[in-house]
Amino acid sequence: MSNEDSIDETNGGEEAGDGNEGGEQVTLTLWHIETGPSGEAIEAAVSRFEKKHPNVTVEVSQQENDPYKSQLSVAMGGGNPPDVFHSWGGGGWLKQFVDSDQVVDITNSVDASLYNEAALSVSTFDSKIYGVPVSMDVVPVFYNKHIFEEYGLEEPETYEDLLKIVKTLVENGITPFALANQTKWTGSFYLMYLAERIGGPELFNEAFERSGRTFDDEAYVEAGSKLQDLVEMGAFPEGVNGMNYDTGQSRQMLYTESAAMMTMEDG
Repeated sequence: MSNEDSIDETNGGEEAGDGNEGGEQVTLTLWHIETGPSGEAIEAAVSRFEKKHPNVTVEVSQQENDPYKSQLSVAMGGGNPPDVFHSWGGGGWLKQFVDSDQVVDITNSVDASLYNEAALSVSTFDSKIYGVPVSMDVVPVFYNKHIFEEYGLEEPETYEDLLKIVKTLVENGITPFALANQTKWTGSFYLMYLAERIGGPELFNEAFERSGRTFDDEAYVEAGSKLQDLVEMGAFPEGVNGMNYDTGQSRQMLYTESAAMMTMEDG
């Protein structure tokens, strides 16, 4: 499982690299949500860029994940977007802005050989590149080895194995999966990856682009049914849809051993 973050450039802004080093002062705006190593990489790239182009100042705005989504959409709709912005893998989020001609085609400015092909593909449409990857994440299932050992559990090899683990944990008063789903994207991992395993890796793109399959495809229906089964088994915390991931509620369950597993991205 993977999820990529990319940095993209909006139409209307100055082309990155059109430095005009000795000319007028230029200010560029950059919005992103990165923290940790990825955020540090962006800051370092900005420093290098400003050093190379002394007449350019880059105003960096690091924002919280969920408010960022609505703020960028409003800025795009209002015709006042940042010059450079963060996007996600999966195609849909970035493609809506590409389709409305709000993102610069940077194909001729990118050396594709420097990037992982899979990471670059999520910002490539009709063989044109609209963004470059900042990070590439995997989405594993983290689990508490101590809890697994205590109840004689082993890493599952099949979905049936997983259901047995869920059943054992519930019977012993432990929440199988830590999940805070107030913002919905955290819970979507379970639906989307179940559907992908059932319907194949191209399912989402085909459904999003209406190119053969849709979101009422049998794979999504079956995935939804399996997810509902997990809910009824008690696989997730009570009040899961009112819990906030950004405040650490799901991670805290894992740290305190009140939950045994968590499905979440890890860069």
